[in-house]
Amino acid sequence: MTSATACPGDPTAGTETASTDSTSAQSSTTDDAASTTGDEPTTTGETSGDHAPGGARIVYGARAGDGPGELFFVDCTGATPGPPIPIHTPLTGGWSVSGFASFSPSSRWMHYVVRHPELGAETWIADMSGPLPAAPVRIELPTDLAHGVAGFTHDESRLALAANQGTGGSQIYLCTLGPDGSCVPEVWGVPLAPGGGHSGQSISFSPDDTRLAYAGDPDGDGIEQVFLGGTAPGDAGEAASLSGELPPDESAITEIWFSADGGTLYYSFGSLLNGFAGIHAVDVSVDPPASPTNITPPKSAEKRLIRLRDDTSAVLQWDGAAGRGDLSFYDLDGTEAGEVVSLHDAPGRVSGKYFGFSPDGRFAFYLADTEDAPDEWDLYAVDTSGPLPSSPTKLNAPLAAGGAVTHVSFSADSTRLLYFARPASGLGVDLWTVRLDPLTAPVMLNSPLPAMGTLEFLTASDDGSRVLVVGTQASFETAELFLVETAAPGVSSKLSAPLGPGQNVAHLPFFSADSQRVFYKVEDIVDGEPVYSLHQVDIPTPGAAVQVSAEDHAIVEVKVLPPAGS
Repeated sequence: MTSATACPGDPTAGTETASTDSTSAQSSTTDDAASTTGDEPTTTGETSGDHAPGGARIVYGARAGDGPGELFFVDCTGATPGPPIPIHTPLTGGWSVSGFASFSPSSRWMHYVVRHPELGAETWIADMSGPLPAAPVRIELPTDLAHGVAGFTHDESRLALAANQGTGGSQIYLCTLGPDGSCVPEVWGVPLAPGGGHSGQSISFSPDDTRLAYAGDPDGDGIEQVFLGGTAPGDAGEAASLSGELPPDESAITEIWFSADGGTLYYSFGSLLNGFAGIHAVDVSVDPPASPTNITPPKSAEKRLIRLRDDTSAVLQWDGAAGRGDLSFYDLDGTEAGEVVSLHDAPGRVSGKYFGFSPDGRFAFYLADTEDAPDEWDLYAVDTSGPLPSSPTKLNAPLAAGGAVTHVSFSADSTRLLYFARPASGLGVDLWTVRLDPLTAPVMLNSPLPAMGTLEFLTASDDGSRVLVVGTQASFETAELFLVETAAPGVSSKLSAPLGPGQNVAHLPFFSADSQRVFYKVEDIVDGEPVYSLHQVDIPTPGAAVQVSAEDHAIVEVKVLPPAGS
């Protein structure tokens, strides 16, 4: 797994996983054993044998011309890609894969939805742990339900689903997965009145998977509640309402999570217009659960955003407006919040676009400007591992007038911070790196840019020693794929193969698990619309790329999986 990929111009970005993981929906069943799509789906083909360096297994969603949306598997564990194998066959008579697929935490299970304009929808699940996908099996939900999101337990033994009942709201289902992925969902959420429904977006399992929390408005009265129920046999339809009184204009439940020990349940609330407003904490180690406690300070600005430490033990909170505001930090300990500490007291404001924790939770990073130079963002880091956060440390190289740091990303092992920066007004964006422990001077990684050249996207290896960048490094007219290495700063090595007229390398390239092979998408414009194809290139042979996707496939999404058993 590689670290996050990012775009310096994305105003909502924190980080995204290098291998795409989209949510899918739910499924269906009929009284017959056979699917409404025809015969049971089959997956055939041969693997490439021994794993080559950089080997990977690829799943991609695509269309061929005016054909249906489909999912394909490609064995890329050998020296050259195998043929694309359709995962769901047959797919005829108006059936089509809806969107992409969703994967369990370890990527063992893949689930996806097929839809028909008249016959409804079905959800299928496939075991992806072998060299080839196992034959998908259908999850037994009625076809007349509108299928929504799903979530797996931490141990991947059960699957929670949200399916619209056709009355304006969704119901929560839970099922136990058999060895082949088969499961019979049982209605699990509290009963719904006409017009009521639950939110599949907020499903959260306790760390030991014995409890399930979700948000919903079962009465249909416009008041959303948080529910906590068990996952044992006999717990279906039973749950305690944990919600306290919320401001009428900020009563939407935006996220639910458990503490690492499972003893506290947290939920954030806010509004669709201004987002997050606060956090309530509930002691769920007692029976019945305690009343909710508001652990956030009063809202002091138009908009509030938060970032959680991965272990949910601390919060970064931004309060501001028009993209500029103040950043504070506080610990979470059960239903108690620690001292609220302002992180940036120097003149100027903190950006609401880029702030967060390092993957290991030790450092907080953020961008801040000055009153004399608004929106000329510098990069700062704070060590939050002590009793109180350290003083901020400015990390980036000096910037001229109009310059700014435009994106920040940590390596997955938290040893290295990568950032894009525009050195001055009118210039392109360069890639820099800096270590925080011990602190090092920032180093520019890419070759000097040509006039009007810039870099746009990055993907880092786990240790940050190798970084893929997409940009106009060689020519300002064409976006290509380059590799930079921290051991050889100042050198951008082009990886992508020569491109045709009007073609560009698209966003989000992917490393293989061992960072020896790279997968990237090429954008072409056909009849005025962008069409994408998938390619692979081995780092030792730059430019010698081969196409992974079929020639007539228009790629939608891609998931890169490691070789089976690795």
